[in-house]
Amino acid sequence: MNKLCTMFLIMCSLFFLEASAKNLFDMGNVIGRLYPSVFKDEESGSFNPDLLYLLDKKQGVYLFRGDLPEIDQTFCYTSMIDSMRAYLANKGQILSDSVQLVDLSYLNKIAERSQIEIEKNWFSAHPDLGRLILYPLYGSLINPCDLDKSLRNYILTNHDVDGLKALMNQLKSLLEARYADDAIIYMHCNAGKDRTGEAAAAYLMQFQNYSYEAAVRLDLEIAQRSLRELSLNAIRWYAFYLRDIAHTGSIGLIEGK
Repeated sequence: MNKLCTMFLIMCSLFFLEASAKNLFDMGNVIGRLYPSVFKDEESGSFNPDLLYLLDKKQGVYLFRGDLPEIDQTFCYTSMIDSMRAYLANKGQILSDSVQLVDLSYLNKIAERSQIEIEKNWFSAHPDLGRLILYPLYGSLINPCDLDKSLRNYILTNHDVDGLKALMNQLKSLLEARYADDAIIYMHCNAGKDRTGEAAAAYLMQFQNYSYEAAVRLDLEIAQRSLRELSLNAIRWYAFYLRDIAHTGSIGLIEGK
C-alpha cells in the first residue's frame, strides 16, 4: 500500500507540476510568478556567433543551435545569417544567397514575453524570409534516476516528458520538408545552453547515435558550465525513453547525479 501511495504521489507531481507549463498553463504561470528564475536563463541573451553549432544537414536544410537571435532588443537576422554563412564556409559548404529561416524558439511567455514579441513582430514584417515556431521548454522537476525502473517506464510509456518526443518528430519533419531555397532551422532559448542543450542532446541521441554521455559532454563544451538541473533531468528522461522504451542501443549509461 505504501508503494502504491508513493507511486500515486509521484505521478501527480509529474503531471501537475512538470507538465503544467504545456497542459495546465495557469499553474505554470503561478509558479513562474512566484519563482521566475525557474523558467528563465541566468545569462541575459544577446546573439553570440561563438555559440553556433551545426547539428545536422539534409539536402540544403541546416539545423543549427544557438542563443537568442537578438542584439540590443532587435531581431538580428542579417548578423545571424552572415555568421552561419561564415560557419559553413569554414567547413567547405556554401549557403545560397536566398535563405529561408525557421526560428524554433524554446522561450516561454511566463518570463520571456518581450523577447518573443520581438521575434513575432520581425517575422510579421518579413513573412517572405521565414517563420517563427514557438515551442516552450521547461525541463523536468523530477530526476528519473531517483525512480524505480517499473514506475519510470510506466511514466515514459504514458507521458511525453517536456514534449521532447513531439519535438523530435517536428524537427525530423522540418529537416525533411522541401523549401524553395536553402533553409536554416535555428533552435534557441535565451542563453543557448540549457533548454537548447536539452533539445540538442535529445536530437543527437535519437538521430545521430550519440550516447547520453557524449550528448551531455557536447552540451557542457558549448555551455562552458554545468547545465541547469531542470534541463539535465529532461535529457535523462529522454535517454531512458530511447534506451528502455524505444530500445535504442547507443544510449549507454545514464548518470543520475
